[in-house]
Amino acid sequence: MKRSLVLIAIMTTCCWANAFPGKGRNPGAVAQVSAGELTVANASWWGFDSEDATAALQGAIDSKAKTVIVPYMGKPWIVRPIKLRGNLELVFEPGVLVLAKKDEFKGTEDSLLSASGQSDMIIRGYGAVLRMRKKDYQHPPYQEVGQELGYRHGLRLWGCKRVVAEGLRIESSGGDGIYLGSGPRGACEDVVIRDCISHDNHRQGISVIDARNLLLENCVFSGTDGVGPSAGIDFEPNFPQQQLVNCVVRNCIFENNSGHGIFVRPPDTFNRKSEPISIRIENCVVRMDKSRMGGDGGMVVRVPGDDSPSGLIEFINCTSENTGYGGAKVYGPSTGNLKVRFVNCRWKNSRGTPVELDLTRPSTKKAGGVEFVNCTVYDTKAGPAVQLRTDKGGDYSHDIQGVIAVHNKTGAWMKLKPESVKLNLRVIDAINKGQAAQLSAGVFGRTMGPLTRSAKDQPGYDDESTFGDLWQTHDFIADLPKTWSFKLDFKDEGQKQKWHAVDIDDADWMPIHIGEWWEPQGNQYDGIAWYRVNFNVPADAPGPRLILTFGAVDTSAWIYLNGKNVGEFNQDGKGWEKRFEVAIGDAVKIGTNNLLAVRVWDISRYGGIWKSVKLAEAKE
Repeated sequence: MKRSLVLIAIMTTCCWANAFPGKGRNPGAVAQVSAGELTVANASWWGFDSEDATAALQGAIDSKAKTVIVPYMGKPWIVRPIKLRGNLELVFEPGVLVLAKKDEFKGTEDSLLSASGQSDMIIRGYGAVLRMRKKDYQHPPYQEVGQELGYRHGLRLWGCKRVVAEGLRIESSGGDGIYLGSGPRGACEDVVIRDCISHDNHRQGISVIDARNLLLENCVFSGTDGVGPSAGIDFEPNFPQQQLVNCVVRNCIFENNSGHGIFVRPPDTFNRKSEPISIRIENCVVRMDKSRMGGDGGMVVRVPGDDSPSGLIEFINCTSENTGYGGAKVYGPSTGNLKVRFVNCRWKNSRGTPVELDLTRPSTKKAGGVEFVNCTVYDTKAGPAVQLRTDKGGDYSHDIQGVIAVHNKTGAWMKLKPESVKLNLRVIDAINKGQAAQLSAGVFGRTMGPLTRSAKDQPGYDDESTFGDLWQTHDFIADLPKTWSFKLDFKDEGQKQKWHAVDIDDADWMPIHIGEWWEPQGNQYDGIAWYRVNFNVPADAPGPRLILTFGAVDTSAWIYLNGKNVGEFNQDGKGWEKRFEVAIGDAVKIGTNNLLAVRVWDISRYGGIWKSVKLAEAKE
């Protein structure tokens, strides 16, 4: 039996070798392919050239072979633009690098791989890389032929049908990693893009211009940076006859893109005669690596208005985190006939307002709208969870509906412009069960409506008006720094946890400027907050006569120097505009660094250390 197995193995190996010759130039194998005797071809048979492999790769693709293998040759396949054909399976072996040839791709329609009006293609490349030269395309002479518009795509399909792209890594294109547009046969149809990575492209990770029956699955679209929109994915038709029909994006990641993570933008030319839009985005993540480091919105939809086509754009079980602006944004003239639905979505630590709604006017159609189902905001900053901006207000109760739960210890609220706007959206405080948490001494920590007026506009703000009479009895020593560390104390736990101590870790405190209320600096909040700052005291300063003078604190203050309580200013909610002094005595350290901590209680409206703080000494 053992001899028989060995013999079978030898016979099988010989047959395989005869049917599939090895890699390298092989005119005989090329002739067999041309004669239809071989249906699987190796691209190197056409003569691999390490300086320019275009002829070999294009020759293999143009042959009669049903399957073309691009083998690993130990060196990149350096190519000029490659045109794909239909009825082809193109397989890149692991380790293959297809590299755009330097100083080529100067035409605006030049892409690394492209096909127009073709059908029945499989492009597979697990472990392979398709790479262009993005940095070159960002400088002349490429700028002269449309660099600013983002041409030179990695994979461009125009009006192609029944296409599968799997396992490709496409990077550093001069335009989009992948582009799906219109061709001579209309939209791209029945396209599957699976297990692909589109990274470091100039315009988009992928642009979907005209597509029907599209599935994007288990893909990563990352690092887009160059020309706008610079999105991870951009659904953006150009003409009313183009389509966004049955487009599904599933289990994908949109990461570290300088524009929006997911951008759906039907143009104003889309109208009631256009095909209904149907886009489903499920189990996807939009994120930046670091909190509020940049990027734009997470899930962004632009609605084209009352004359728009009908349809449904759904985000199902999606997450957005650390985005530079809102986690979700819907904007445009009106919702019209288009429905935008967020179901089980989460928005975490966005730099801007987590949910932004910018709608010019209410819809007269009552057919579309924006709906939130079981959605959640997770945030740490004080500010609105939802913001609605309109031109003139009105009744948006049909346009905006649903419930959003907010996990934010500073509370939950909506910012409406104007405040008379009507809508059918509830924002629920998930921490405090819809109620503000009561603090000690009758203080309530809560977020409130937006206050933006600057303290500098307050009469008597200047130093001369504030401190002029003090210099009759005291000598000026130094101004304290303008930038301090700041933390909201929503539960009045700072004293118990000794936030005034010298040795606490305040790395998570935010920077803030004194000489200004905290509200215009992004903290729409009434309650207790803490300030901390380090400052030096001159070596020749007379310790026993030193004081700290505060131009004004709104409303009350408790002062700690080097961990010791040295005084307070509390006039039962009054005195928000008054200057006061605190003798610092033996708590001060002469000739070295000192730590000053101030607990501030703001009862209502504006709050904080809104004038300067100075070090002075009493005259002898």
